[in-house]
Amino acid sequence: RQALLLALDVSASVDSREYRLQAEGLARALLAPEIRDAFLAMPGAPVALAVFEWSGPVEQRPVLPWTPIEDAAALADAAASIAAHPRATFRSGRTAIGAAMSHAAALFAAGPDCALRTLDISGDGENNAPPAPQGVRDAPAMAGVTVNALAIGGDIPLDHEPWSDLGPGLSDYFRAEVIRGPGAFVEIADGYEDFEDAMRRKLLRELGGLAVSGGR
Repeated sequence: RQALLLALDVSASVDSREYRLQAEGLARALLAPEIRDAFLAMPGAPVALAVFEWSGPVEQRPVLPWTPIEDAAALADAAASIAAHPRATFRSGRTAIGAAMSHAAALFAAGPDCALRTLDISGDGENNAPPAPQGVRDAPAMAGVTVNALAIGGDIPLDHEPWSDLGPGLSDYFRAEVIRGPGAFVEIADGYEDFEDAMRRKLLRELGGLAVSGGR
């Protein structure tokens, strides 16, 4: 019934501790009882789940291939694979959100034929490498894809910089430049320590059909 693609930030602003909080937090969120129930709410019409890591323009690596979540065992296996996955080490360390979205479009095109296609992109900073996210977002390849975002670190204007009045917050940036589709929204994690809870909130909205534009 749905192809759900999760994209995890592994740019230079994400240190090893933060990566573990991200990967293990996602795994624990997937195993939460309410998330398990949402995945398995329609027997015979499973959700297909996939995960990849992203950084610079040509720096994307699979974490979990397209996997139909048909029962609790499949979900547990997917969560274990994500939690154990070693972090990709990329040379540039750039934050290429637009390139990650282009990569996601290719994965959807080669993936399962689902009624809904949802990209769940997490990041702690603005795009700083081509292509621009808004150009990718509005391209024909993204037609029919809903893009939601998880802004890590609260409303900071740039990677790991203190919040200031000099520019829009990170969640505003994602709303303006990244998200698209009916009911698209931005969830906020106050930091990597909050990633698990924020991801659980986000997954509930994506899987439960309760998405309302605007985040929290």
